[in-house]
Amino acid sequence: MKLRYLLLALLLILPITYAITGSIGNAKAIVNVQLDDGSKTLSRNILVKNVNNQTVNIKLEIKDEIADLVNIIDKEFSLAPYEEKRAQYQVMLDKPGIYNGQIVVFFESTAEKSPGVALPASLTFRVSDKDGNIPNIINNDSESDDSESDDETNDNYDSDTGVTVGVGGGSRIKEDVNNYALYSFLVLLGLVVATIVVYFIRKL
Repeated sequence: MKLRYLLLALLLILPITYAITGSIGNAKAIVNVQLDDGSKTLSRNILVKNVNNQTVNIKLEIKDEIADLVNIIDKEFSLAPYEEKRAQYQVMLDKPGIYNGQIVVFFESTAEKSPGVALPASLTFRVSDKDGNIPNIINNDSESDDSESDDETNDNYDSDTGVTVGVGGGSRIKEDVNNYALYSFLVLLGLVVATIVVYFIRKL
């Protein structure tokens, strides 16, 4: 009888201990684009990393005002344990302005009862006309240190804002730290529940 209760307690804890962690590079980017004639299309990517010891399914979604400008090529895919992939997307720009938005990367375990994780990559596109002017901006001569250029001689567009730097300049963003904290809390909660269950089993 006690063994049956112990197995039940383990089944209650298993969904908690299978929580996954999400990790992305290119968590923040500010891209400067100058339109010469007509529109311009940029090819970009987000580094998605599976830092878990299990296979995860990945899904990318566009948010905010860039939804009509961005075409995600790698919308859905799977990553084996400790595998990473640069998810490709394209940005179509045809008029000057400043465009802000996010591409949210969803991590979902292949295990049925595992909770998922969502991490946002923040994007800003500063699009100027052929004279270098952006509407509603008087002085466009100085740019911030973390801004980027669409110049073909500079392929390193990505600005990392994470707290843990990874291979190839990637980083886990702040939400990743929150995921670790949540994971630790859930594991601790599971241990408390197991202790209570074992206590009552011994009382029987």
